[in-house]
This record gives sequence, C-alpha cells and structure tokens, in this order.
Amino acid sequence: MVRNGSLGLFTIGRALGGGAIALALAGGLAARGAYLSTFTTPFKDGGFENGTDWSYSSGASRVSGQGVGGSYAAVLPGGGTNCEMRDTLASPWNFRWNAPLEGDGVNARPGTLYEYSYQARLGAAGSVTLVHFLSSNGTHGYSQHEYQYSVLTNTSFQTVDVAGLRSRGGSAWDSSLSLRLYTSPAVDLFLDDFTGVTWYRPEMAVSDVSPIAFGTVTKDTQVDAPTRTVSNSQAAVASDRGTDRVSVLYGAAGLHDIGVPPEGWNLETDDVGAIIINDAAGVFCFVTSHPGDDNTEVRLVGADGNVGLLGGLTPESEDLTVRLLPVATAGAYTATLRLVTQAYYAGATLSTGQAGEPFSGLYYLDIPISAEVVPEPASLSLLALAGLAALKRRGRRAPAPVQPGQGGAE
Repeated sequence: MVRNGSLGLFTIGRALGGGAIALALAGGLAARGAYLSTFTTPFKDGGFENGTDWSYSSGASRVSGQGVGGSYAAVLPGGGTNCEMRDTLASPWNFRWNAPLEGDGVNARPGTLYEYSYQARLGAAGSVTLVHFLSSNGTHGYSQHEYQYSVLTNTSFQTVDVAGLRSRGGSAWDSSLSLRLYTSPAVDLFLDDFTGVTWYRPEMAVSDVSPIAFGTVTKDTQVDAPTRTVSNSQAAVASDRGTDRVSVLYGAAGLHDIGVPPEGWNLETDDVGAIIINDAAGVFCFVTSHPGDDNTEVRLVGADGNVGLLGGLTPESEDLTVRLLPVATAGAYTATLRLVTQAYYAGATLSTGQAGEPFSGLYYLDIPISAEVVPEPASLSLLALAGLAALKRRGRRAPAPVQPGQGGAE
C-alpha cells in the first residue's frame, strides 16, 4: 500500500464550547474555498412552522398549538408502532475519509464531532424511549454515525442535547444527510425546535516543524533527536445527554481503497500517522511504543490504548523521536518525516494521488531529516595509537626479580 509525498500547523475558524448552534460562518469563513474547522448544517424547518421538509410515517404528524410557546410541533402518537419522522438536512453530502474540506462546509470525515439539540415533552405521565441518529437516505442506517436514544419523562418541554462522532465505518453510497427518529410511544410525544447539526473537525498540531538536523556525528554513533509531539488541537467539547464528547484525530498514511464497489467510497486506514521515507541507506527510525509495520512508522494511539488522538480541553498527543542508527561509512545522510492524518492544516500540501503521495484528498506535512557522519577525529585516532603502543612496550618488559622476603621459597 502506498504511504508516500508541506504544511503549516494551525487551522482557522476554530469554534469552542458545546453550544448546539456555533457561529460556524463567522469571520468571513463562509466564503467558498475557505477551510471550516467548525460549521453548522441547519434544519430547514426545525420549528415545524413551514410543514414542508419533514416526512412522517405510522401516525407521526405535524400539529399546531402543541409546540414551545403554543407553536407547531411534531407528534409521535401514544399507542403507535414504529412511529417515524425524518428530515433531509443536506444533499449532496460526502462521508468519505478524503471528503473535500474546503468550500461551504458540507462534508464530515471520520473522527468529526457533531452535536444538535431539540425540545421534547410527553402528553401525559409516562416514559418514552426515542431513537434518533444521523443517516443517509439510501441506507436509513447509522453506519456513518452513532446509534443514539433518549429516555424522556417530562410533561413540560425539556432540552435534549445529543453529540457523537462520525464513525470509521464504510462510507455511505447515498450522498445525503438525514436525521431519523422513531419510537413506539405509550403516550403522545411532542418534539420541537431542532437546532442545526454543528460539526467540529479534528485538527493537527505539531510541537516543532523545523528540519531535524543531527549535525556532525562520528561514525558508529547512535543519536536520538529531541522528541516532538503531534496532537489533536480541536478544543471543542460537546454534551451528549450529560457526557462530554470530543473529536478524534486518526493516522491516515496508509489510507487505501478496500476494493468494494463503488470504487473510492469504501476506504480504510491502518492508523499510521507518521512515516520515515526517502531513507535510501536505512539509517533512521522512530523510537516508539506504537510502531506500524516496523519502526519507520508510528501509529497515533491515545492514552487509553485506543487508536486516534482525542481533542478537547486536555488533548492527547503522540511522541515522535527520530533516531540515527550507528553508521559505519562516513557521508551525508537524508530522509523525510511525513505526517498524514484525516485533518486539514493551514498552508498544507493537498495530495492529488500522484506517485509518492498519500491517498488523494489528504493533506500531508514533510519534515527534512539530515545527518553528516564523519570518521573518528584524527586527534582521537593518534591518542588511541599511542595508547596501544604503550601497552605493547609494557608487554615486552622482563618481570622484576623477586627480592628476599617478598615471596617464593627461601
């Protein structure tokens, strides 16, 4: 699989906090061509005032006078079976690992955090479990997002906060994004005021992107460069029914198509985020506890042992320590440290899938590595020779005679 091909570190337009409607388009980021760290996919009729965008089945419907403040609402009637409602939020929509990240902010790669909220109340005392998840129109399933549900008990409107992650599962063949809700309620369930779905893309930060220069090194010497770190700098935290959720940064150097039709939609990664390439002499490697196929690869693994680096207020990081192995032959040695994740970086190189590049649509950062290996200094060589000569002279000396009283028979 191809893991080969510079970029800055800091993304723009980051929105912090867990509010369901983030100002994703603030600061001029709405302009086509800008990268959006955060964006919102709105419901066209989140308050059910228009009555044109939601679809209903098995008795679910739009009603007047039952919403927040006596407005319109949706009702899933008590005693109904598999009452369902669904709304298409965006089409076209792209779920792929290498979905475009520029433009109007309509695509979410795996590891992207999302959140939305709505108002809910029961028509009478009781308890209703409402299933709700993002899906595509083609599958009506939740393979690209999390399966979620809420247990509702209030007879007055309560806010339900929902958050989750765009999953690592196979990409949807249907290029649309919908919210699907269903239940078999014992009592009437009224829903209103759906916010837009706000997305927080993972972001990569690197502690140092300057060249890794070992300088002049004596041959047959092993040297480790100062450790650098890669981390997920997306600080957003969203609330999922009382639980904090954050984005995840994955390694994507080995992203590849698994060959299941349609071509380009079913992609997988081996979680390797850092690789050493262009090392013709094989003299550089990583010092790591998370190697890929060998020590020229580093997988991005969190503190809990799970793949991927969590963002949030206490982001996870992966150490990157490059080692120069002992070299017997003097000369100039070079290589490249390449970082590849599913995230964007300001000033990045966007792969077009050419020979030597990562999978098309990914961004990558190349950091040069260099070392100048020299023979042992002449002064040290002369000292070593002088010491050897002294030992030889000492070895040729006759042993001193034994004096009376100093040992031996008398």
